[in-house]
Amino acid sequence: MISYDYDHVRALVWRDDALELLDQRLLPKETCYQRLTTAAEVAEAIRCMVVRGAPAIGIAAAYGVVLAARAGYTGKGGRWQISLEEDLDRLAASRPTAINLFWALQRMKRIIAQMADDPLEQLLNE
Repeated sequence: MISYDYDHVRALVWRDDALELLDQRLLPKETCYQRLTTAAEVAEAIRCMVVRGAPAIGIAAAYGVVLAARAGYTGKGGRWQISLEEDLDRLAASRPTAINLFWALQRMKRIIAQMADDPLEQLLNE
């Protein structure tokens, strides 16, 4: 079987505690990934259409929640869930008409509401 370069292109990659998004605005001329380490960066990438397509937008938003939860847990300890609201609102506002975005955010919120400890592993598995 012949393998071509495009067989290995991924719209989203979680690597080394960061989200790497294929910048779809540059396709087909370039294959360039943006490395995002905060929920605010993910929200901006969604807003600017770096990532496109309903499923990919929902997945990117879920990874944005992971980044927000990690930062909140690290910085706020026992009050980390409360610290997420601003990031969740920013992600929701990034593409107000994207149904998959809201579905992903609601799913992550339900999981977060049941957590007390470090959220990273469980959220990544979701």
